[in-house]
Amino acid sequence: MPAPRRTAPPPVRGGAGLILALAALPALAACAQISEILPFKADSPPAVTAVTAPRIDAQPPASAEQARSVDDNPARLMGLGPAQLTGMLGEPTFVRRDGGGEIWQYRDSACVLHLFLYRDDRNARVEHVELRHAKDGAALGTPAAERSCFGGLLVRNGAV
Repeated sequence: MPAPRRTAPPPVRGGAGLILALAALPALAACAQISEILPFKADSPPAVTAVTAPRIDAQPPASAEQARSVDDNPARLMGLGPAQLTGMLGEPTFVRRDGGGEIWQYRDSACVLHLFLYRDDRNARVEHVELRHAKDGAALGTPAAERSCFGGLLVRNGAV
């Protein structure tokens, strides 16, 4: 039995090709405008610094009292500087410097904490905090899950 013959799709005829080309123009125009919005320069790629990941040995709190005494509200990170962060959480597992901003990442087996630091005059400060699942990067979704993640990172780094 002969193999079926492959044929090319029929060519676009009439004004359909022109219509498709015109439909793509707004998308191309939007791409051109993005460079006006983003303050990045093409001649200076973002700096990425790999930091040796600390050993992940999630230890439970020594007692129930110790677990209750942990301020696990991630909002307390807002406004902190690099020295305060490393004093509380240790060295980040990843740092990315891009323009005037930095992204610090702290990771354990269950979740990832992303801290976005921006400079005000000379000092970098946390202006945004995100907590995500370690496996798929999805947002944790609930305040209880975020507190659990942040509390685990604090306990792991001995900030209790």
